[in-house]
Order: sequence, then C-alpha cells, then structure tokens
Amino acid sequence: MNYFKMLFLLLALSSVKMVAQKENTTKILGCWILKKMEFTEPKMMSADLQEEAKNSQICFSAGGTFTTTKPGKGKSPITGTYQIGADGTTLIEKRDKNEEGVDDDATIAVLNEQELVLETEFGKMYFVKKKD
Repeated sequence: MNYFKMLFLLLALSSVKMVAQKENTTKILGCWILKKMEFTEPKMMSADLQEEAKNSQICFSAGGTFTTTKPGKGKSPITGTYQIGADGTTLIEKRDKNEEGVDDDATIAVLNEQELVLETEFGKMYFVKKKD
C-alpha cells in the first residue's frame, strides 16, 4: 500500500512540474522592462550601473529567442536563445555572442501577467510587462 502512495506522490509532483514549465513558458512571452535591481553584495551595486540598466527591455519570443535592448541611442541589442528548465522555474539563456557578457541561469521567483522577478547568484532583477 505504501508503494502505491509513493508512486502516486511522485506522479503528482512530476505533473506539477510539467504544468509549471508549460505555464511559465507561456507567461514569459512578450517584452519586459527592468525597473529595479538588488545585488547580493551591496559593494557591487553602483548608481551608474543601476541607471545604465534601468529601463532595459528584454523580449521573449515563442520561438525560443530573446532580445535585450538597453535604453539610449547607439546601443546594440543583445540576442540569443532561451528555454524554461524542466523544473519550470529556471530560465536558461545563451547569448549569440560570448563577448556580450556571461550566460547565467536565473530562477524565476515571480512570473505573472504584470511582473517578472529573476534571481541569480548576483541578486534580483525586477521587471514589469511592457504594455502593447
């Protein structure tokens, strides 16, 4: 009897993960505007870095590509591919060009119709959905 309970629990948990992955894959689509960053180590947080990154836009397409654009004239967009991990909470990005920074996986802490919060080892990034 305990075997059947364990099997049921495992099936239920794997179903929850698949639902979370599918929901987040759909919810993340569209463009998001960076409004705030919080760094794990306050020494890393500079006013210049905050101001430069603020209002950056990241757009996720259904085809698994993303484009990040920083505000200001003459800024080249960063492009790449992304996927939601099997756990439904990991955002895995790979930039097209390696010299544009480091590819870090992020944990999706919050994702709904208006808000996206990503956590990395460096801190948190708070986004709001861009209105069409």
